[in-house]
Amino acid sequence: ISTMSNCSILRVGPIDCGDGNNSAAILHSAIVNHFSSSSSSSSSPSPSTSSAEKNENDSPNNKNLLTISNRYFDARILLAGLHDDESSQSAKTTTTSSEDGIILIFNASSPIHSSSTSFDTLSPHHEFAMANNRCGDLLRLCVGVYNIPDPTKSNCNASPLSDGSKKSEEEYSRRVLWCLDRGYEYVEVDISEEGLARGFEERDKDGFARVVEAIGSCMWSSHVMKRRVVASGAVGGGGG
Repeated sequence: ISTMSNCSILRVGPIDCGDGNNSAAILHSAIVNHFSSSSSSSSSPSPSTSSAEKNENDSPNNKNLLTISNRYFDARILLAGLHDDESSQSAKTTTTSSEDGIILIFNASSPIHSSSTSFDTLSPHHEFAMANNRCGDLLRLCVGVYNIPDPTKSNCNASPLSDGSKKSEEEYSRRVLWCLDRGYEYVEVDISEEGLARGFEERDKDGFARVVEAIGSCMWSSHVMKRRVVASGAVGGGGG
């Protein structure tokens, strides 16, 4: 019988964007809160989750240990800092872990080319992750965070590169090409309260809704397939 005896590691970093608002840390917390809420609202515990694993998930020391559950599979994901020491990865002490993915975060509102928190600072972090086997191949997101605190403004849904100028279009293309060359999906996220709640009802999601959709639908190496439930009276349900 299959059980969730292993854990997928999703690297997140750099956590501190140095913008005074800890924008990247806000995104990190929003991801944890989203999946914690989803897990606690489940109608019943997964049959593939053992009692020991449930206790481990409930431990306050494992607040970054997420349980992903959709109609097809369950998976356990550890959100670990990109530059964390091995000793800080609590899940590694009790489970078999696999480096499956990475989320690189930068401040999308930072002046282009002139800030320590801008997009151009990501290359060394990517190279560090590659050199230390912390990139993963299952999910790579490059997330530009920004904050529009006043939702009453007419452009409240606008990202910093949405002004339609040639300069913004060129910068957007440059970022996307960098991501494509390294296997990342480029996403911009408004981390205001309104921004984090927006877009979940859309078919083609973007922003924070796209980030959690990507995490929730990725076929992590720690996944355990759920048993298929066949409706009574279904064709092929029995002979006769």
